[in-house]
Amino acid sequence: MHVINFDLPSNAHGGIDEYTHRIGRTGRIGNMGLASSFYNTRNEDIAEALVKLLLETRQNIPDFLEAYLPEGFTMDGQTGDLDTLEFDDDSDEEEGGENADGDANAGVAWGADGAAGGWGATETTEAAPAVGGWGAVAGGSGWD
Repeated sequence: MHVINFDLPSNAHGGIDEYTHRIGRTGRIGNMGLASSFYNTRNEDIAEALVKLLLETRQNIPDFLEAYLPEGFTMDGQTGDLDTLEFDDDSDEEEGGENADGDANAGVAWGADGAAGGWGATETTEAAPAVGGWGAVAGGSGWD
């Protein structure tokens, strides 16, 4: 499969993560794919991350991106330690916040707390038996 990016995503619209998602459509289940992207001066905001991605995936770096090479790396990717590449991950996918640790109280912020009778409250009264609806005890055989 061949994916063509006519317009690279800016950092404001997903940046390098969106680009990676797009080109990921080219090869699935170990199959090779091809991605072609049109780059222009409006794409300079993702240039540094694009070069790092190309280095990490051992792709050749185009001449027009040479200025964005990290220190110690060469255009052919033969020089430089990939383990030293640092990516600026500004996504919020793993960003911690209040109740972001996965504890049982994480849902409390969504509505009323348990003491106020909202979701997750401990019910202290018995529910009234259903009359003629779901859960009602039917008289007779049920085939009437």
